[in-house]
Amino acid sequence: SAIQEGVDVLKQNQGKAGTPVVSQPISGVQAQRQIRSGQANIAGYTIDKNGRLHNNRGQFTSDPNNPRVSTNLIRPNLRAELRRQVDANYIRLPNGDYVHRDGTVVRTPVQYGHTYGREHRRLVLAAEQTGLTQTQFNDFINSRPDYFRLENASDNMDHRNEKPGSDDLSEIIRHMNQFKRKRGIR
Repeated sequence: SAIQEGVDVLKQNQGKAGTPVVSQPISGVQAQRQIRSGQANIAGYTIDKNGRLHNNRGQFTSDPNNPRVSTNLIRPNLRAELRRQVDANYIRLPNGDYVHRDGTVVRTPVQYGHTYGREHRRLVLAAEQTGLTQTQFNDFINSRPDYFRLENASDNMDHRNEKPGSDDLSEIIRHMNQFKRKRGIR
């Protein structure tokens, strides 16, 4: 079977960098892995040229079998009202680029990205620490247009303007706790 062939490839490549350890036949979620070029690739996900995992929507994600961020929270969709609030900070130029009210030019194509220090990995960790449910997390994210900006799509996908690491959560946690108090959430 394809699964057994994948296990055999992994066993042959043991000891090589990036090869998962296989000591027994795989099953369950691991059995859903597809084998490509001797590397385990989780079904429904893609791995880019830099080895980063993307979900079926193209968003960066952690390996569900070995998550770096231990959470069940998923990335919320940005609602139309939040997008309108973010867009209000920009003027579209005749060439299609955008200029922020602070004078920063954002070249097309653009995407909605996180402001510095408000990256998704930090938001998820803070939500876990404050005990937000997925619905509460969705509502919190969509109540914070100040956490988002327009970014050049390439810069956003390459994480060029992000704060490194996943620490420094205190202000995000404070905002989440304020959000909870205003909504009567314990």
